[in-house]
Amino acid sequence: MKHSHKIATVIWVLWGILHAAGGAFLLYNLLGTGAAFILSRFSGTDVPASSFPAEIYDIAGAIYSQHAWNLIWIGLLGIAVAVLLNWRNSKLGFWFNLALISSADMGQVLFLQVPGHIGWVDGSAGPILWISGAIFAVHAYLNNARTS
Repeated sequence: MKHSHKIATVIWVLWGILHAAGGAFLLYNLLGTGAAFILSRFSGTDVPASSFPAEIYDIAGAIYSQHAWNLIWIGLLGIAVAVLLNWRNSKLGFWFNLALISSADMGQVLFLQVPGHIGWVDGSAGPILWISGAIFAVHAYLNNARTS
């Protein structure tokens, strides 16, 4: 397929939008409600803030906020590399986004989905984009002329 690198680019951009928007949504909710929003999402129930010691509640909010911040920037970096390098079928862009996106989504699968903290259906959008983007990117890498 002659344009598999462009298909991979579109998929990587969608992946980046999903993660940057997800991080922004998470950060917005954390700034508005604190860790209660996230703790209730992972527990499957509305956990009252009073059920957590203040020290744990505060540090959980700080850790989730850092995670949200990282998601925003990982998503934006994935988009930038896709648009600037993957669209031209760059070898550097191929390896950079493959490593960035794979490592980000492997963490979700290993630490959130496998233990059951996030359901497979709820957490499937990122990994589906990751795997399909990787398939098209690898095809482009192996079969098409690349820029350096």
